[in-house]
Amino acid sequence: MKPIIVDWEDEETKETLLEQEPEAGGGAAGGEAGGGDVGGGAGGEDIFGGGESEPEYSLTDIGRVYILKKIYESLRQLLDYAIAIQNVKTSPEISKIIADIVQARDLFILLSSNIDKYLDRLDSIINEYRKFIKDVTTKLYKYAEENNLLSQSGGKNA
Repeated sequence: MKPIIVDWEDEETKETLLEQEPEAGGGAAGGEAGGGDVGGGAGGEDIFGGGESEPEYSLTDIGRVYILKKIYESLRQLLDYAIAIQNVKTSPEISKIIADIVQARDLFILLSSNIDKYLDRLDSIINEYRKFIKDVTTKLYKYAEENNLLSQSGGKNA
């Protein structure tokens, strides 16, 4: 998906865009309501590339993208936390957890670069990643607790 860039020229334009029905991701926010030269280039280039119409995204699709971003952020944070634990106490168990997180993150990046191929299975993929994140979080917490690392790594919320 391409990001939607809106140039807020004035408060009236902003209010007009915010009052419109959120039925499409491309339409008015793409360039028509932004006023003329949205791309800022010297020939009045369209930021979406040559006047092609952008696909319309439903609110469900936008919500899925938000969830996918949260999943990626969770994977990144879990990896950082696991590496911090490994820096304090190395073991084969924590190394396996780190390898699993790295593999899940790499597969997630591959998925996101080919998202159009997986749209019909996106809900089940999201559910699987949520289960994975929950399981890894539980394993990391138990490992840290068993090895008395919670106080060293900042407690439960670290």
